[in-house]
Amino acid sequence: MVSGFVILVPIGEVSQDLIQWIRNALTDALGCDVILGDVIPLSDSWYDDGRGQYRGTELLRALRGVPRPEHGRMLGLADVDCSGVSNSFARDGEKSDDEPMCGMPINPARWIFSLWSMR
Repeated sequence: MVSGFVILVPIGEVSQDLIQWIRNALTDALGCDVILGDVIPLSDSWYDDGRGQYRGTELLRALRGVPRPEHGRMLGLADVDCSGVSNSFARDGEKSDDEPMCGMPINPARWIFSLWSMR
């Protein structure tokens, strides 16, 4: 069980059916409320032409711009290939160096989940 709640924030275009499925699955699995946040549009400036991927650090920075109420966690959903996202997850533990910590975190403030890697 997770105390508090999760704010689900689509980044770019994400299927509404998939968002609802993830929302229901998180509610069931975590036993907490899952609130749908506003969509963050993808910026062309976040794309790394050399790698052919979006920069995960930029997606996390954009997610940082969304107000996070106390006791709330954020899960950003992006249906694009992201660098710096290991095992589909990147997290932001409010670090000062702006680099994401990869892997499944224990108590993060914000996560990014790349749906692209699940294809």
